[in-house]
Amino acid sequence: MTVEWQIILIALWTTITSLTNIAGDGHSTLTPQPTAEQTLYRTKSHFTAESCSLSDRARLANDWKTAFNKNPLFSACPESNWTSLMWRAVKNSNKTSVRVLDIGANKGYWTAEMLALLGRGNPKYIPQAINGYWRKQKVHKACGACEDCKAKVKLRPRESSPHSLRFQLYEPTKETYLGVRKLFTGNPHVEVYPFAVSDKEGMAQFRSKGNAHETNGLVLNGSQNLVSKSFSLKVTRVRTTTLDAILGSDFAHARKPKSDFIFVKIDAEGFDPLVLRGASTSLERNVIDGLMFEYGKQHMWENTLLKDVIDWLDSLGYTCFWDAQVPIQITGCWVPEYECNRWSNIVCAVREQHAHMLLHILQGVL
Repeated sequence: MTVEWQIILIALWTTITSLTNIAGDGHSTLTPQPTAEQTLYRTKSHFTAESCSLSDRARLANDWKTAFNKNPLFSACPESNWTSLMWRAVKNSNKTSVRVLDIGANKGYWTAEMLALLGRGNPKYIPQAINGYWRKQKVHKACGACEDCKAKVKLRPRESSPHSLRFQLYEPTKETYLGVRKLFTGNPHVEVYPFAVSDKEGMAQFRSKGNAHETNGLVLNGSQNLVSKSFSLKVTRVRTTTLDAILGSDFAHARKPKSDFIFVKIDAEGFDPLVLRGASTSLERNVIDGLMFEYGKQHMWENTLLKDVIDWLDSLGYTCFWDAQVPIQITGCWVPEYECNRWSNIVCAVREQHAHMLLHILQGVL
């Protein structure tokens, strides 16, 4: 039996059993009852859910398996060609304001690349220059976890930039924050904040190996002892904020103008579900046009099902894909193998309103 037919039969069996195999307590006996964390991502749908044909589901799952077998890091360190297409489409559209939020900015490689694609690059922001900057400070993995310093970034003409451009970087590790702030000093388009983005505003414990380490993160619900087993760390207190708080001040009483384009990149070292939860109002209102987040096996992903997060975003009108050179659609095309906790990146685009150009790019239409 081919892989495609196996996936089709699994999908059919899952559908049938979920409808018929119900225990006396009202829960499906096919899967365990959801944890408290998982139920946070279940909400009443406001949009028609995405769906794939069985043949498309099998084809996409086979593409995903093939890509992983060829390169286990294909989505962890992806060749995201869609970013260039996205900013080109923004430039050619009626968008006059672009706002990018980099949550977990770390060494600034991603922001520097996006600035270059938007026509606001600078020779001191090219990957090789950033690598030299961090190497002088003798930080952990100066080149970046995905060898970001080896990326080939072309500086675009200044006129290719939208009329208004604003980057907001959030990096709670003190040493990294100070370094990134210094790196972008003098750039009028970049703001750097020393906050952790979470699901609530206030103060929280933050564990850190310092030295611009890329596995720093929050300590939640008494988990300090757990993470201390694998980290030689120090714990400090940091200010926390939410995406709803960041964006809410601008759009609390008015709809976002159609001329605005907002993109959010999240790399919270296993706490990405927490950041998404803190963006629930912004996502419900489709204030965010596109977002990407990291998926893996650590911290919150130990108790949060990816399917619950994907279904929740689907109910809010977002379609998600495995980030790759050719993105692979997840939303509406789910197969059980995707619940794998492999280090990956996922990119999502709003389906409705005026931002569907990103969705078309991810689907390969544009």
